[in-house]
Amino acid sequence: MKFNCIHFCFLFIAIGLNACKKTPAPDNLPPETEITISAGIAHSLLLKSDNTLWGSGDNSYSQIDNGGGEIYFSKTNFTKMADGVKAVSAGSRHTLILKTDNTLWGCGDNNAGQLANATLASRNKIIKIAENVQAISAHGSNSLVLKKDNSLWGCGANKSGQLADGSTTDRTYLIKIADDVLAMSAGLNHILVLKKDNSLWVSGDNHYGTLGDGTNINKNSLVKIGDGVKAVGGGSSLSFIIKMDNSLWVCGANYAGQLGDGTTNNRSLFVKIADNVKTASNKGQHTLILKTDNTLWACGANGNGRLGDGAVYTDWNTYQTNLIKVTDNVKNIAAGGAHSLLIKTDNTIWVCGSNENGQLANGSFFEKKIFTEIALP
Repeated sequence: MKFNCIHFCFLFIAIGLNACKKTPAPDNLPPETEITISAGIAHSLLLKSDNTLWGSGDNSYSQIDNGGGEIYFSKTNFTKMADGVKAVSAGSRHTLILKTDNTLWGCGDNNAGQLANATLASRNKIIKIAENVQAISAHGSNSLVLKKDNSLWGCGANKSGQLADGSTTDRTYLIKIADDVLAMSAGLNHILVLKKDNSLWVSGDNHYGTLGDGTNINKNSLVKIGDGVKAVGGGSSLSFIIKMDNSLWVCGANYAGQLGDGTTNNRSLFVKIADNVKTASNKGQHTLILKTDNTLWACGANGNGRLGDGAVYTDWNTYQTNLIKVTDNVKNIAAGGAHSLLIKTDNTIWVCGSNENGQLANGSFFEKKIFTEIALP
């Protein structure tokens, strides 16, 4: 769950202190960024501590731009995309990039205007989108942008009213959604907005009860759901919130057990499923949850081994409906369409699940049924 940025992944700024004396860093060096990850449907993004961005997997819309404008080539190893990056978020088939100078850039699919360049043409090279940006979130064919003044802006698909502008018209340019916003997250066709007073607001698709308001009626403007929320995350037709006590609450689609409540019943109201949670991530039919003790838990569909526990359910009517512990010493997670990524506390990267587009960045197209370490570029 990247909250305040992409697929529910937190970004922390690391400040190095010399134990003997404090030496100011040169002004021309970018701030060091904690290594982080983000996953699209079939592509993976890696942001290293030197502020370089790398991508692997599906490149059918040039969502992994390496400066050459290449399209229709899957990348089975991490390919360098950009320098000077401090945050990244993967949509289904597009990529948002926040640079250290607070400018927003993007590339890839633009079928609904999610690159905010007033066209519907996909971009095979990274283009500049906006300035004065502090956080980003991409999912499906939508992009959300939180500016430095805490105003929230969005663009892209709006057929379900997810841009909260009172219409169902797609937007090929950024439109203002709200003020006084602390954090936000884009789901597949809905959005969650956390305001500075810790109130939760939602808009968009509600077919599975995704908005948590007790109905299945879409909303095309922001509706307040509750208070006392500290983090939010939008998944594939489902929603996560973390309350002030670090408890995790979920609602929406649950046909594959992806809510982790022990059932396959969709939920139109938020239900509590875990305590002591840092973040959660979902982009398909499986969910990853990171707890405050750095343990990783998972639930939902396990085709291709995407849960990383070594079990594979070949019968698509069989799912993991309860949360299961997968591994320890984890600090960052990202769930893709059918693959999973994690960063351990020693800064190693581990992957599992589908690899038909090279999204596991291990130089092959073979899936992995357990989390397997890969080399950092």
